[in-house]
Amino acid sequence: MKKIKNILLLVSGVITGMLVYLNNITPSQACVYLGHANSLECGDTVFNIGIIFLVSIPIFVISIITYFMKEQIISAWLKFAYWWVPLTMFLVFLASFASGPSYFPNLLSNRLVSFLMYCLFFIISLIIIIVQVIKVYFLKKKSN
Repeated sequence: MKKIKNILLLVSGVITGMLVYLNNITPSQACVYLGHANSLECGDTVFNIGIIFLVSIPIFVISIITYFMKEQIISAWLKFAYWWVPLTMFLVFLASFASGPSYFPNLLSNRLVSFLMYCLFFIISLIIIIVQVIKVYFLKKKSN
């Protein structure tokens, strides 16, 4: 489990660091760097890929929180994260294609879906961690 914690912390930290660094580069600048300066779809694609990988930020924060906790706590959280993260990435990816006519507001924009899913992920993760901490550290001591 220690190896999984180290890999999770390292990978989410690297992706988060890259996102923070790349935050200063606009999608059109990235397209010029990638050699697609005249492509209209390149900017949208680069932006959508960036939105999908924003899930690494709450994963990194939760990884730091759980790094020094017992294995039971992180395994309970990982059971949740293993299915939630791919689901979130898939829904954000689908939302990037949800665009209606310009006179209708786009209620399912990838920004809204990503914000809601990432916030829910973080809140549910904190609830799982708090419940597990209570079980492992406090309820166990009372039974002894």
